[in-house]
Amino acid sequence: MKTAITNFLFQDVKNENETKRVAVLLRLNVMILWSYYLLSAILFAFAQCHSETLASLACFAMFTLIFYLTYQNVTKMAALLTHLVILFWILYSVYIVGWDSGVQHLIFVLVMLGFLTSLEALHRKVIYAFILCALRLGLYFYTLSHTPAMQLSSGIHITFQVINTCAVCGMITISLCLYNRDSLDMEQKLISYNEKLHRLAQIDPLTGLYNRRGILEYLNARVLDYQNERISNLCLAIGDIDYFKKINDKYGHECGDLVLKELGALMNHMFQGKNRVGRWGGEEFLFVLPAVNGDEACVLFQQFKAAVRDLKITYHGEPVPVTLTFGISEYDSRAGLNYSIDDADKKLYLGKEMGRNRVIY
Repeated sequence: MKTAITNFLFQDVKNENETKRVAVLLRLNVMILWSYYLLSAILFAFAQCHSETLASLACFAMFTLIFYLTYQNVTKMAALLTHLVILFWILYSVYIVGWDSGVQHLIFVLVMLGFLTSLEALHRKVIYAFILCALRLGLYFYTLSHTPAMQLSSGIHITFQVINTCAVCGMITISLCLYNRDSLDMEQKLISYNEKLHRLAQIDPLTGLYNRRGILEYLNARVLDYQNERISNLCLAIGDIDYFKKINDKYGHECGDLVLKELGALMNHMFQGKNRVGRWGGEEFLFVLPAVNGDEACVLFQQFKAAVRDLKITYHGEPVPVTLTFGISEYDSRAGLNYSIDDADKKLYLGKEMGRNRVIY
């Protein structure tokens, strides 16, 4: 039941030029105004103020129409009628029962609704707010020199003041809650979207691994961890696909892309957790291994070599043999990061010279 009512109140509009938020805001405020005008009608009927009773019921009927209009894709008209009906009620009530009724506080609601329900330019909303402010001051000075058309008992005045205060606070609160929720939702969407863009900017689209920029960001972050003694070891390695140019020349670049994709998937699987892999160049990969020393890194890459050996890559039914050579370096904070990268690169080429398909540490 609760879900059905919520879905009904938060139903979207079909008009592309109008927003769901405005329609929902009006509906929620109308529900408060229904209670407000019913209580006012009962109060004035009890006080035998027939004109105010009829005015309350008329406003109740108008807001029923406004509620209906929010579902008929005429939200702008519903918003305009809301302002007009409340303005009428303020002017009429101040004239009939005077300033002490507190009905003039509804002007603050109109200021708020002017900003939240209108798609007009900001300067027009500000002008409208100043007009309402001037109206409130005008009503105040009017009541200083004019007595109310109807004298109410102090008890009725106090009760009506309470009703007005509760209605104003309720409308402002529920409107700002809705606006705050929408703002937080939008902020969360923007944060998620920016995070997604940031991730996409760090990922190599072919292999699904970090690109050069992404792996460098991760490596620099782990260097800071090492320098601040949050990790005790930091290893990095550079791996290169052996004879990759021959693969492209023999099978074509489409096959080369397939090899990169398959190896990228295997690397993502093998180097999970804190370890990261990035595509460093065409067929080169940079591995970052936090909290791993050189000996442990050698074991990991020997295991990875075995996994590559077992990896069955076929292109048009023909097996494509693939091996890699790795150069491993432990990060040296005194020598710096560039030295460690160059050291891993030199060991990689040493492995190439020694016959490829090996791990050099």
